[in-house]
Amino acid sequence: MRKYLIYIEKSTKELAEPYLGSSSGIIKKKLFYAMIMIDSACPATNGAKSRLRFEVSDNRLENIYSTENFNENKIICSLKWINTRNEFSLHILKSLLDYQTEYWFSGKEIDLKPLTFKHFLSLYPFQYLDQTRLSRLIKNLLVMSPHGQLIYLKNLFISKKNIMHFLLRI
Repeated sequence: MRKYLIYIEKSTKELAEPYLGSSSGIIKKKLFYAMIMIDSACPATNGAKSRLRFEVSDNRLENIYSTENFNENKIICSLKWINTRNEFSLHILKSLLDYQTEYWFSGKEIDLKPLTFKHFLSLYPFQYLDQTRLSRLIKNLLVMSPHGQLIYLKNLFISKKNIMHFLLRI
């Protein structure tokens, strides 16, 4: 009976962790881009308010790779594409930390500010980043909030209409 209870406890803990099912029947952990954390105000800063920081889950997702040692065009193009994706992703995450600060601290959807792709790009311009690229990047970028939730960055882009709809349901 004890072995059975240990098995149940272990199984339920594993199911509580974020997992993604696949068509092959193999269960895989969801990979997230970064973990967002709140640094508490420390006594040395005389009560200064807390600030947000993040840690990228895998350093390959933020590395900029050199293309100097390669002479094959296919490899150089791939590395340039990876570098561009990494730069865009980092810029988007930093910008969303800044813009949606209240949401990150509270974890409540009511604290989300309306944000469209166009408005985001006007506030946080970045060379070669346009609405299409932004849309493609954020649809798959998952981050772990300070409250332990996995959030797609696309969910932080919310229209005024959707915010009003959400407020009316409360």
